[in-house]
Amino acid sequence: MIRFFAFIFALALLASGASAFSPEHTTKIVQLLEKGEADCARLEPVYQFDCFRKSYSDAIRETRAYRDYSNAGKALRGVEKTLSAIVKQNRDTTKPKIKLGGQRYTAVRPEAVAAGAKAFHAARNEAATMLLRATGRSKVHYTRIAEALNSNKVLIRSLNEFGIGQSIRTASLVLVASAHFLRS
Repeated sequence: MIRFFAFIFALALLASGASAFSPEHTTKIVQLLEKGEADCARLEPVYQFDCFRKSYSDAIRETRAYRDYSNAGKALRGVEKTLSAIVKQNRDTTKPKIKLGGQRYTAVRPEAVAAGAKAFHAARNEAATMLLRATGRSKVHYTRIAEALNSNKVLIRSLNEFGIGQSIRTASLVLVASAHFLRS
């Protein structure tokens, strides 16, 4: 009888969404973010916002597989919403959509790249800060995801031609140093 109830409980747990952190699942989320960075690096800066938006969307979808990753999903969703707003508000209708790896990407107006990069940077920093504040069992997993966010510097490197890359890089170094301090 006890086995029967344990079995029913396990089925209910599975039906409600799996729980528990796993190094493999955290790695999958990190790899999606890193793959997005590599893919987006191949695009012009005007297309990178939409590329990063889709990359973050893929990572968010992966956080839904386990309830314990829900706060990571919320942090990533903030970045994805910022990127969606940038693309929606600054869509460049004079440039065609481009295709890379089966995905189509929309360009933003060139004059919106600098302000968009600052907004992306701020949203990413906010998400990383939320993740780095994690405690308990989530700390090690959320820290790995936060580190992947901090590695998304492709767009920032592309912005040197717009004259704002250095100030964003400096702010990023401050965030990385704070993250290291918080982990200690």
